[in-house]
This record gives sequence, C-alpha cells and structure tokens, in this order.
Amino acid sequence: MEKQMRSTSYGVSVTSDPQAKDGKICLSVYEPKVQVVILHVKNYGDKSFNFTFDIDTKWKEYFTLRDDSGVSQGKQLKLKQGQSYTINILFQSEDAGFYHARLNLGFMPDLPSIPSFDITNVLEIKMLASIAPFKRRPIPRGPVRCFKPERRATPKWKKDLKSYVPLKEYKVPHYVKLHTLVKLLEDNSVPRNSWQRNVKALLKSPLSMKNYSYKFKWLLYIEELQRNKDIKQYNMVDVSMSRDPSRRDCLILQVPDVSQNCPFLRPGDQLVVTPSEVSEGSKSYGYEVYVFYVENDQVFLHCHRELVNLFTDNMKFNVEFTVDRFTIRIQHRAAELVSGLRKVLFPTGTSFYKQTEVPTFSPFNSHMTKEQNLEQYTAVQHILAGSSRPAPYLVFGSPGTGKTSIVVEAIKQIDKSNASCHILACCHTNSAADRLCIRLLENDVEVHKVYRMYAVYHKGAKPQELQKCCNKSEDDLPTRKELMQYTIVVTTLLNASRLVTKGIHQGHFTHIFVDEAGHTVETECIIPLAGLLDPFTSLVVLTGDPKQLGPIVKFSQAHKLKMDVSLLERLMDIDLYKKDKSGAFNNRFLTKLLKNYRSHSAILEIPNELFYERELQYMADKAICNSYYGWQHLPTKDFPLIFHAVASVEEREGNSLSFFNLAEVEVLMQYVVKLLEKPGKGGRKRTHPEDIGILALYKKQVEKIRKALQEMKTLPGVNMDKLKVGTVDEFQGEQKKVILLSTVRNSTICQGQDQMPSLNFIGNEKRFNVAVTRAQALLIVVGDPKALEQHLCWARFIDYCKKNKGYLVPFLQAEE
Repeated sequence: MEKQMRSTSYGVSVTSDPQAKDGKICLSVYEPKVQVVILHVKNYGDKSFNFTFDIDTKWKEYFTLRDDSGVSQGKQLKLKQGQSYTINILFQSEDAGFYHARLNLGFMPDLPSIPSFDITNVLEIKMLASIAPFKRRPIPRGPVRCFKPERRATPKWKKDLKSYVPLKEYKVPHYVKLHTLVKLLEDNSVPRNSWQRNVKALLKSPLSMKNYSYKFKWLLYIEELQRNKDIKQYNMVDVSMSRDPSRRDCLILQVPDVSQNCPFLRPGDQLVVTPSEVSEGSKSYGYEVYVFYVENDQVFLHCHRELVNLFTDNMKFNVEFTVDRFTIRIQHRAAELVSGLRKVLFPTGTSFYKQTEVPTFSPFNSHMTKEQNLEQYTAVQHILAGSSRPAPYLVFGSPGTGKTSIVVEAIKQIDKSNASCHILACCHTNSAADRLCIRLLENDVEVHKVYRMYAVYHKGAKPQELQKCCNKSEDDLPTRKELMQYTIVVTTLLNASRLVTKGIHQGHFTHIFVDEAGHTVETECIIPLAGLLDPFTSLVVLTGDPKQLGPIVKFSQAHKLKMDVSLLERLMDIDLYKKDKSGAFNNRFLTKLLKNYRSHSAILEIPNELFYERELQYMADKAICNSYYGWQHLPTKDFPLIFHAVASVEEREGNSLSFFNLAEVEVLMQYVVKLLEKPGKGGRKRTHPEDIGILALYKKQVEKIRKALQEMKTLPGVNMDKLKVGTVDEFQGEQKKVILLSTVRNSTICQGQDQMPSLNFIGNEKRFNVAVTRAQALLIVVGDPKALEQHLCWARFIDYCKKNKGYLVPFLQAEE
C-alpha cells in the first residue's frame, strides 16, 4: 500500500511502499531474506524538474539500489510534467540490529524564479533474526491478552498503599536508541541534534548534586536499553509447556540454563507466550504470563484463564522474555528523591551535629573489645556517637575482617542505649538479609522488636529462626502504622522502596545500615535513603570492600561512564575519606578493618600485598585454618595452596559466550574424591561436602562441574548435594574450609578473545580478589599458567606458589 510521504507546492510528491508515517519508513525483519522498499516520485505540476537521489547510511554494504536511469548511482534525471519515477531499495542482512538510512531527493527547477529544494525521508529497519542457538529469537506477535496476577480479595497491604509516594513509569523516550547513544560516546564530533549534544555533555561530565538526578536518569535509560537488547537472545520458538498438577492456573516451561541465570528470572517477572499455530481464520493472541517461581530449569508460570482453557498437551508456543522494569522504575524514583541529601551524597565534613567525645560500651560480641580488636570497637563507638553525620560513616576491609559483625554489634548497642531508635538494615540479597537478621536475634534482641520484610512475590524458603518475625504471604505484610512500631526492620535494598511507597516519613529511621554496599550500583544503594533519610537526625552507615566485586551492569561502555562504581567506592575517592598526610584515616568518618578472622595467612598473602597495603593481620582460628597441614596430597605439608597446571582446550557451545574446560573438570573431580575419602594417618578429620566450594570463572563451566558431580559415583554416606558450586559472583560473602577454583581459559585462544570486556574475567582484579579469598584452610587452583601469567595478579600468585613449592605440573615439563 502506498501513502504520500512528502509533497510540495511545486507539484512534486514522494510516496512509498511499505507505507510511511510522518516522513519515516519503519520496517521490522524477522528472517535474512531480501526486503524491498519502493519510492515513487511523481511530478503532477506544470513545471519540469531535474532531480537527484542518494542514500546516507553507515551500513551501505547491506543496501542495494536499483532504478531504470541510474539516478541512484548519482546521475541527474529530468522529470517532466506528469512523469513519475521509481527507485527500489533492497536490504539484506543476517545480523540482528537497527539499521538507519537517510533518503535524500534533490529537485532543481528549470525556471530560475523557483528555488531548489530537497525532500529527505528516513528509513529505519529493525533486523530481528536469530542471534542465539536453540532457535531462540525475537517473536513477532499480534494483540496481547493482559491480566494482573493478583487475588480477587485485595490484600490489606494494597489497601494501605494508596500511592503515598507514587511510582511512575519512567519509560525510555521513543526517540532514544541504544546505537545512537553508543555512537554519541564513541564519536568525538559535536552532534547536530540539540538533545544529543546535551546528553553527550551530561554523560561525559563529572557527577555532581546539580546533575545527579538527570545524569542517573540517562544512565538508567542506557542500562534498560542494553538489557532489552540482551534478553532477546533468549526468546524461544516452537517450545512445549506442561500443566502444573498442583495449581490449575500454572503452566511449566522448560528454560535451559535458567538455573544459571540465563536469563535471570524471579517471581513476578513477565513473559509473553503466543501459540505457534492457530486455526484458519483465527487471530493469534499473545498472553502475558508471570513467573510464579523457578526450580532448576523449570519456570512455573501464572497464566491467563483463557490460555489455561486453550492449552492442550504437545501445544507449541513462541516465548518472548521481557525486562523487569519494576526494579528500574524504583531506581529512577530514588534518583528523583535525592533533594536535600547533598551533604550525604557529596559530603564535605561540615557537620550539623558536634560530638565532643565517643561513648564507651560493653560489647555483646566478646571478641570486639578495645584490646582484642581496636578497629571494630572504634567503628562501633563512632556509629553510636553519630560523629560523621550528615556524612555517611564508612566501614571497609578485606574479606573476613568482620564488617557484618560491626553492623550487628552497632544495631544491638543502639537498641540498648536509645529507646526511641528506629533502625533500617538493608542488604543486596535475601540470603545476606536473612543471615544478618538471624545474628541480630541471637540472645540479645527481643524478637518482637525485629521485622524481616520480604518482597510480596518472594517464594524462597524462609529460615526457621525468622518465622516469628516475617511476612509469610502477600496478605501478611504489615500496614504503614504497624511497620513504624518495629524498632528494627531488615530487608533488601530493592524491597526498601516499599517503605517509601507506604509514605513512611523522612527521619522516622534514626539509623540506616547498608551492608555490602560495594556490590550495588549507586541508584540501588540510595533506595533506602532517598525519601526516608533526614540528614539532620539520621545516620547512614555503609559497609563493604571496594576491592571486591562491584556492581554488575550490562552496557559495554559502563566503565567509561563509571556506571560500575558503587556509592561506597565513589565516596572513598573524596578527600574526606582518604588518608591524611600522616598516612592515617579519620576515624570520625571511616574505619579500615585490619584483622582477618577467616583464612590461613598463606592464602591471604598475595591479596594482602596487591590490595591491602600489607596491613592485614592474620587472626583466624588455628584449629580451622591449619586443619589441612600434613594432608597427603599437599606438595608442601605446611603450605595449604596448590596451583595445578593443566594443558587443555577450552570450548564453547553454539553461539554461547561462556566457556568450559572438560580437562579442568576432570582434575577437579579427582580432588573432590581425594578430599572426601577417609583420612589417612595423622588424625585429620574427614572432609564433608558442605566444607567444599567449587568456583569457576564461567557459568558454562559451573554447569559442567555440576553435571560431573551428579554422574560421580557417590561415596558411602556422602551427600553430594551439599557441595556448593557456583561462579565467583555467587560466592561473594561466602566462605568454605576448602575452595577449588577452575580458571577455564587456554593460552592458545584467550589472548585475542580477552580483548572483549565481557570475556575478560581473568584480568579483572576484583574478581581475582574474591576468588582466592573464599578459602579458610585450603585453596586449590586449576588452570593454564601460560594463559594466567599474562595478567599481573595471576602472575604474582603463580610465582608465589612456585617459590613455596605448591606448584604442580603433572602434564607439562617444568620450564626451569
């Protein structure tokens, strides 16, 4: 169908097929076959024109131009009265992406009294062909049947909300495209478009209170666009589902790798499913479905009743994954609500509150005395005094130095000394929040004072210790008034947004703690602050380690924009939190923890040297950290480190970016058997599966290790399900007596591919630090030394193992 695109008062019109709208031709392509766009130029006036045509695009290799007289090749054509002309634009590509072209038609009349003019149109082609294995690709769909997965009777928490602080949509503007923003950041030229000039200047400018909300709005736009692009690779075509025998309104979808967070799904996330085949004459509807919960590689979906009634066995569906916008919207709102927090987010040390002296206290934790751990004791003193207010108080230190212990002790002391206090404690994950809450309830805090607030759609197991002080279902969430009566509220950062929505007023919480603050993006870290914190009366405490894994962001240029810098790390770059001329920190604002209670000194030696200025003091329990002295498989009996060199080949499956290494898996299984076998002479206790953790730098390797453990013949009385396997990210905050680490990469391949930031896990210093500091008593690293020695941290670690005779080369001849 043709539709007029542009016309002039001189009698020239340009029409197109497919039809255009407002001078723009938009085309979505789902398979790599030739697509044709036709332009029709017609002179219906009483004057003749000479006209030219050219196409302006950086993807010229994908476009072919055809016409009868060569106008598309740069020739000029005389268009007489009543004549028309046709130009064919052919497009073909196998690469998914967004292709943009500008179509320029120039007209020059014969009469000098009439000026020359141009007609410019835009051609936009979205190529959505498959870019992933297993026939996963974006799905074309028609109308969508929508529904809300909620109960008929409105829960009391929904009645209570009434949008005290509304949560807006914060949609990405329709004119903002990811490739445009990427080009803005890569191109050094000044953009012609005014909004592009402003955004480019904004993104390249330092963060300040003046541009805070606006800059983070655009960074969140970028992240959402990148996530939308990434998640399309998981779309599925012609897949079957099955009924859930326990719930009538649920269907079960098998999603390979969902247990590895590929894609990352959680309760409440939305998908769109469309029947692959419909009867003739019927309309194909897509149906919104919601994730009820995820179990292994099965996703349980809460479905529209019409879809449930329509469903039959062996029915095929197309599945489209979508980005969870709820978490993004929460971060947008937090960035909007920061007004009044300048001295919290950009502290200078000028205090509203003058504290002449810090109080003494009798610690609940018997190890936190001034004599045994001066740094921990001092940190709690200053938190009790509020000496940093309005600036946040920072507590940082290496793994195992007791950062969470300080949070627990400080909360207990505040509860003991301040009868009118209200404390909010937030963690990045539910598991961390559970551990924190359990430790608070150990003997010292009355259970009726504490509330563990879970998200409405949280379906994970709730610890038995917390059953008396948490919401068990969506009907069980307290009202605003009930929540404000608790002394201590423990939740995740994202779920703290519910407190804002409920309208709990600024200053209600006298203390706000964020544990492991170095692991979250800044817009997530400020969720419990923006809208709840009164800098005059409330104190913020952030704990973490900027030398461990930081925030996870998807955008390829995130590092350039400092999107991967946490609030904790950004604050530590401010003069207020740096060492003074004498080389000491100001304890009024920050405490650096020095005593490590987790690991053997040999395990910590290299991290101490590379990241902690050799200031760490080794205080771990000797009975634990020396428990593998004399182990028969140690090359050096009092050096509990092994670097096991493996000459092998890394592999990938299909178009997956994740690597695996089967030779390393085999070596790991050999060590698992050696560890779990009955101990020989010497009296060492038997190692149990729960004492072992296996880390890998790639998700695909984790999958192969788990499969190998399942296929391994189990030893008598050994439950292999208790042996934890995961990526480095999954082990942050964890510790095990024994850690086995698979580095996966091979020296013959990884040099070129590690230029890709998404694959450069080996060269990431923070990832290295987390990986080698999880072990308490024994660390075994399996890898290719030639691949690892290209990176400073690993080169130093391997050299350290060689010098201490912990270096095994069973398959390679030693170089020396």
